[in-house]
Amino acid sequence: MVNLKKEDFKRYSKELLFLHKKNIEAHLKKDVDSLVQGVSEDFISVNNGKVNFPSIEDIRKNYSEYLENTEFSKYEDQMDPIIGFSEDGSIGWSIVKVSVGGKSKNKHDLEFTCAWITIYKRSNDKWLRFIEVSSFQ
Repeated sequence: MVNLKKEDFKRYSKELLFLHKKNIEAHLKKDVDSLVQGVSEDFISVNNGKVNFPSIEDIRKNYSEYLENTEFSKYEDQMDPIIGFSEDGSIGWSIVKVSVGGKSKNKHDLEFTCAWITIYKRSNDKWLRFIEVSSFQ
C-alpha cells in the first residue's frame, strides 16, 4: 500500500473542504444541480435507522422537494470539518456538524443541528460522494 504524500494530503483536504462549503452554498441558493453533482452511481445513504440506495434522480427529486419547501435563514458549520483519507488516498471522508434555521413552506420554524459523515472515493482525479451517514439533533 502506498502512503499518501504530505502535499497530496494538503491538496485533497482543500478539495474536500471546498466540496463541503459548496454543499452549504447549494442549500442556501437552492441549487439542486450542484447538490447532485459528484454523487456516485452506487451512492448509499444511511439515516433514520435505514440504509438506502437512491438513484441520482431520487436524490435530485428529494433535494428539489426539500428546497422548494424551505427558506433558510442560516446553514452554517458548528465546528471545523474533520477530514481524513485512506493510506493510499483513494478514499476520503469529512465529518461535519451544521446548524440550520429557517422556515418551511407552511411557515413552521426550522431549527436543527445535523451531523454527518461523507465518504468519498477518488475516480479520474475527482472525488465522488459514495456514502453519507447523517444524524439529527
